[in-house]
Amino acid sequence: MDFIFIIGPSAVGKTTLAKALYEHYHGVYLEQNMVPEFAIPQDCADEGVFEEDICWENVLLQLKYFYEKGFRNIVALDFDDLRTREIPQIFKGYDFITLKLVSGDPEQIRRQMIHRHENEGGLFLLENVEPANARIMGRKLLPNEVQIDISGKTAEDVFNEAVEIIDGFKPLKNYDYALDDERNYMSWVQSRGLNGGNDMQEARLELVPPTEEYENQVMSYRMEMLENGDGFDGCAGLEAVESYGEWLKFEERQKKLYGEDYVPSEVYLAVRKSDGAVVGIMDYRLKLSDFLLKFGGSIGYSVRPSERRKGYAKEMLGLLLERCRETGAEKVLLCCDKENEASRKTIIENGGVLENEVADTAKLTGSAKKFGNGIIQRYWIKLC
Repeated sequence: MDFIFIIGPSAVGKTTLAKALYEHYHGVYLEQNMVPEFAIPQDCADEGVFEEDICWENVLLQLKYFYEKGFRNIVALDFDDLRTREIPQIFKGYDFITLKLVSGDPEQIRRQMIHRHENEGGLFLLENVEPANARIMGRKLLPNEVQIDISGKTAEDVFNEAVEIIDGFKPLKNYDYALDDERNYMSWVQSRGLNGGNDMQEARLELVPPTEEYENQVMSYRMEMLENGDGFDGCAGLEAVESYGEWLKFEERQKKLYGEDYVPSEVYLAVRKSDGAVVGIMDYRLKLSDFLLKFGGSIGYSVRPSERRKGYAKEMLGLLLERCRETGAEKVLLCCDKENEASRKTIIENGGVLENEVADTAKLTGSAKKFGNGIIQRYWIKLC
């Protein structure tokens, strides 16, 4: 086996199993906490995201290094759970297996966490361990992933089961895989909103159609976007109206504006559940005109400037993709400015696969508006 990844909630014995497999197969043992310490830049916008990105990239470099040096049976663990969904993309074509350790007896992992804390120290978050176990156990298996239920088993039992699985496993090398929904995973990065607490399966946002009750918020949103000099992607022409009532007449305005190129669409407000605040606006186009197919895509979205860097864009897109599935769509097109790193990352983390890049002759991107030329990237997201 080229790589053996071990994942699971705290206190299921990941480290114990990983060390035993390392000794058994005489390969490489790599935990993310082995990454050297490094200073966080003072101007860093999100320290958690920066630190986790650096650690994950470092782990990938080390895995590649040992592989190229001829090592096999490389055991890796302790990376952010959210990265689990990237493994089938990054390691497609290699012989790898992901062992997912969970427990059908939540009380067992509570006991194990208490025992570990009293005897070895380490992470101690009893309120998180059960919902974390439930989330990991409940999500679908990814390519080359095998689940091991540790309930009622000793460490030796789990080791023997793992060795039997690995020795008889024939990894898939060719498979179709779209990046799984991040809400099925956890992350220790607080700004991602996937920290594994008791409320971790609850979305922070909900998508709602615009109604009169949101008039003041939407017009305030408009003013903030204008003052920030932002484009109104996904806002259904909000920048071009003077009143909320005028804006609500989406279809009427769009038909006049686009004529034969008009396509029906659905407009949604992304509303924060905790306080009812409108943090984003989205536009789902039910068909693709020639223009949208080349430049605009099926979905447009924006996040209020004061609500950015909180992971809302990713959650908004994930929620709208569920609506797209309800309409029977098999895939959707997302387009973004090549220079917009945040937008590109949002699309990729929701399963976007780059098809190509096209010159922005429509002058939609910031680069095209400022310098006369720009590049639009076109991504497809499979929905089934």
